[in-house]
Amino acid sequence: MGDELGTVSPRRTVLDKLLVDAAVEAGAELWEGVTVKELLREDSRVIGVAGHDEAGRSVEQRAPVVIGADGTHSTVAKLVQASVYDERPGRGSGYYAYFSGLPRDAVELGFAQGYFCGVFPTNEGQACVFAGKADERFSEFKGHVDGAHAEVVRVAVPYIGERLTGAERKSRFFAFRTIPGFFRVPFGPGWALVGDAGYHKDPVTGHGITDAFRDAELVANAVHEALDGEPWDQAFGRYQRRRDEIAKELYETTQEIAALGWDEDRLLEVFMRFAMASAAEDAAIAAFG
Repeated sequence: MGDELGTVSPRRTVLDKLLVDAAVEAGAELWEGVTVKELLREDSRVIGVAGHDEAGRSVEQRAPVVIGADGTHSTVAKLVQASVYDERPGRGSGYYAYFSGLPRDAVELGFAQGYFCGVFPTNEGQACVFAGKADERFSEFKGHVDGAHAEVVRVAVPYIGERLTGAERKSRFFAFRTIPGFFRVPFGPGWALVGDAGYHKDPVTGHGITDAFRDAELVANAVHEALDGEPWDQAFGRYQRRRDEIAKELYETTQEIAALGWDEDRLLEVFMRFAMASAAEDAAIAAFG
């Protein structure tokens, strides 16, 4: 089955630069090439970071709050030993690449016979096409990724497979492997987590950047409230509760899809729930102050 979603999916090479430039224009100080290795602490509170630059020189920076926006394998989360809860597995692995010559008017997702694929229109007239199957069958891609990728797309959504035969691949193939979905406790004395560092769901529904922007807004509000004098646990506890409340149904439906244990009727039901949860999230984000 296929599903069309109204959305945008810019390349990270474009989006990240736009965000960095906007932050600098707003007054942020940008340090590039710095690797954080330790957190600075005073008593039990995090008060900054320590690490090194590309030349190996030591770097330290103190701050009222350290925010880890550093992905699923977050260094900040590891250093503060952030607790994980509601972990749920996925089962899909595969490859993606960028193609030209495909229709670019909608995101399309398809699932059939334990195969799944997606087409995400993006920059420069290209679309990202991913194709995957259960983890235990990942080895079937070995040695002939082009052919295996095309076959998965053809089985998952035949009409997308037909389109792909006339498209031109513009990048190498990139592998993706399953990472379990999880929530982390996203705050403690002097620190907070945002984006995939604090909450991760399988990318099969293509919703991760929305999650990141949503939680960045929530944690920014918590920072302002805490710095204005509201008790830390109260301000950031509200961030965690609101994040979990908005994300819950999106997370549960995505992880059920990613588990690949469905039949077509069940998959349709879960997708309808995901669509309703996505619309509810849109409304919640639109109401942010």
